[in-house]
Amino acid sequence: MPPSKETAAHECVSEDALQHLKSYKYSSVDKSFISRYILKHYVRAPPDEPHRHPD
Repeated sequence: MPPSKETAAHECVSEDALQHLKSYKYSSVDKSFISRYILKHYVRAPPDEPHRHPD
């Protein structure tokens, strides 16, 4: 009989590892040819400062 999902989950990853995994945030910079020369025309980067409307 195969182990249940709960048993398999507890055997594979410890609670300590799960805590770090839940707080992990992935970020990267795409420096590929396609990103630099093709996609840059279609994707806007977020502004450095919040946009202010003139009063």
